[in-house]
Amino acid sequence: METLGYVLVFFAKGILPWQNLTVSESEKTKMVGNYKQTTAHDILCKDLPKEFIKYFDYVKKLSFEDEPDYKYLKGLFEKIASEEKITYDYE
Repeated sequence: METLGYVLVFFAKGILPWQNLTVSESEKTKMVGNYKQTTAHDILCKDLPKEFIKYFDYVKKLSFEDEPDYKYLKGLFEKIASEEKITYDYE
């Protein structure tokens, strides 16, 4: 679920803070992990609707065994779509 959030941020912003690192692959893996652990949600989601932060706050609290409240999570993005006058065509 967290990874999906990063994909959504990438789609919305076109870049993630850890992209384009010019280090070795082994060092890159460590640095990306560090970015993900230390970057606050409000920094990661800067200039995005607050629902992105709510999404990350929610999924970060889930344990591996928890079943996410998909209706709640979907509702966050439906709210954004409604406010932005985006209509779903389901295609």
